[in-house]
Amino acid sequence: MPKRPPTVTVPAILLLIFEVFALFGVISNVAMSAAPQAAGSPFAASAALLKESPEYALYSKIAMPVVALLAIAGIATALGLFKGREWSRKTGIGLALAKIVTTAGGTWVTIKYVHPLMEKMTATMMAKGGDPAVMQSTMKIAMFAGAIIGTLFWVAVAVAMIVLLTRKSAVVFCRGYVPGQPPEFD
Repeated sequence: MPKRPPTVTVPAILLLIFEVFALFGVISNVAMSAAPQAAGSPFAASAALLKESPEYALYSKIAMPVVALLAIAGIATALGLFKGREWSRKTGIGLALAKIVTTAGGTWVTIKYVHPLMEKMTATMMAKGGDPAVMQSTMKIAMFAGAIIGTLFWVAVAVAMIVLLTRKSAVVFCRGYVPGQPPEFD
């Protein structure tokens, strides 16, 4: 088998790292949702607002399993890419496209539903002192900037993965072509 080109190695490493972190994120989110909050904790009010929001509850019920499945598929795909499997190259392209869609959807939900909840949480936390207007405007800027920058980052990563996995060197490696020999087709 020929040496694995960077056009396969880089997407495999990116997938492995990002999807392991995504899986840890799902696990920690589930654990935090299930864990009881101390009554005096500033996070107790925040957790209560999130749990009371039907939009956020629906989003969590849909997003958590989807993210977990995509993360598991991404880890399997990364391992397949390291071995030069054609199915993993095609799946990697599909996962990159799915990441673009899920990132756009997650950003929309963040701006539409999570941001108003964050404003309520900020107002609740600031009731004991401080300037709520300053805190809310800071939170709004941070939320929108984070959502937009995060979306642009994930779209750029997904596009880079698609470009790398469609390069001739990636196709040749994953299909098992050996230079100087005619290709074998399934």
